[in-house]
This record gives sequence, C-alpha cells and structure tokens, in this order.
Amino acid sequence: MRTRVAPEAKDLARAQAVQTILAGGFGGRELVVRVNGLDTPWGAVDLEAIAAAGPDAVLVPKVNDADDIARYDDFLKAAAGPVRLWAMIETARCLFRLDQIAAASGRSRLSVFVMGTNDLAKEMGAVLTTDRAPFTTALSLSVASGPGVRLGRSGWCI
Repeated sequence: MRTRVAPEAKDLARAQAVQTILAGGFGGRELVVRVNGLDTPWGAVDLEAIAAAGPDAVLVPKVNDADDIARYDDFLKAAAGPVRLWAMIETARCLFRLDQIAAASGRSRLSVFVMGTNDLAKEMGAVLTTDRAPFTTALSLSVASGPGVRLGRSGWCI
C-alpha cells in the first residue's frame, strides 16, 4: 500500500487489503502487509485497520531508531491476535542504531528486519548489483544486531 498506490487510491487499497486478510485462504503462508509510515497522512489509519484485521505481521517503512519501533508497536496493541512487527531497514541513519532497534524486540512485537536495498542505495549513492556488494556491511550488522530479530528477505506483500 505504500509506494505503489497513488494517494487518491490509498483508501480503496486499504479496504481491499482488509477484505483480503479477513477472507483468509492463505494456507500455511505468512501474511504480511506493508503499510504507509506514520509520517504520512495514511500511516495511522493503515495501522489501525490492518492490525484490526489480524495479518501475521505488519511491515513498516523507514525505521530510524527504537523510538520508531515503540510508536508502531503502540498501534499494534489493539491488534486482532499476535500481529508481529517487521521493520524495513532502508535508511543510512538506522544502520548506526541497529543494536538499539533490535533490542526493542524484547519489549515490542518486532521480530524481523527486511533490508530495503533500493532506498539504501539511493541514500548511499551506491549502485545496485545482483550480489548486493554495497550492502555487505549493512547485512552483517543486521544479522549481528541481536538474537531477538531475524533477517527477512523481500518478497510479496499486499
């Protein structure tokens, strides 16, 4: 719902995502919904609606520090069931705070880091390559940042 949905279509996309979650039929697959950030006009409404529908996890963008995790986690407290929090690691600023962000997993629903290499490349002025060479350090820091969080890989999200 974040970057691929035009502003005028955000409400419809949110409603369709909620309907899809409630319809179920995903078998044993994890259902993760990527929402708009809290710094946008749609973020809070997205989080409330999606969390109430009860996917397995909510993927949030542009996490910079543990305070961001706490703000997102507050929205998930009213979630339908054990909705986990997945965080996009896609800003250069957050790379210097990965240990504190990972430590937040002990007091929040945070369970996965997803590397956003497109946005990281843009911020770092790096060239995207198939071997992800410019991000070796970032990937290593993410894995080493703490035992409470696993490193996910980008895939399909609604």
